[in-house]
Amino acid sequence: MLPQLRRDQFDNLEKHTQSGIEFVERYSKFVKERSEIEISYAKQIRNLSKKYQPKKNSREEEENKYTSCRAFLSTLNELNDYAGQHEVIAENLTSQIITELSRYLTELKAERKSVRTHTLPVCVLIHLLFVCAIYFLYIHPSPS
Repeated sequence: MLPQLRRDQFDNLEKHTQSGIEFVERYSKFVKERSEIEISYAKQIRNLSKKYQPKKNSREEEENKYTSCRAFLSTLNELNDYAGQHEVIAENLTSQIITELSRYLTELKAERKSVRTHTLPVCVLIHLLFVCAIYFLYIHPSPS
């Protein structure tokens, strides 16, 4: 009974650690996809800002002295800065979070593998000791 109980607990532990690993993998995938979206969004915003920047030596440059045109140019410059902020977010997601998640996932998998290779033989040894104890008690009954 004791070895079966320990084996059952080992199975529960194995299921629990596997679900933890799957969660970290799923979260890591989410962060990677978000980083890709941030990069794509930043690129699109930057391209939009460049598209509407006035050309040098054009009629628009002369019109830029008006308040409404300067406000629009200011908006375009802010939009360009906004794109830069999204690039920073994507870079930080990649360099800090994804890197740490990958390292943590590798550690979890190695630890799980280590536990599996060391715990299973322990369960087998406990079972053998239990069987030997019963056999010894059967052959050498206590004098009563």
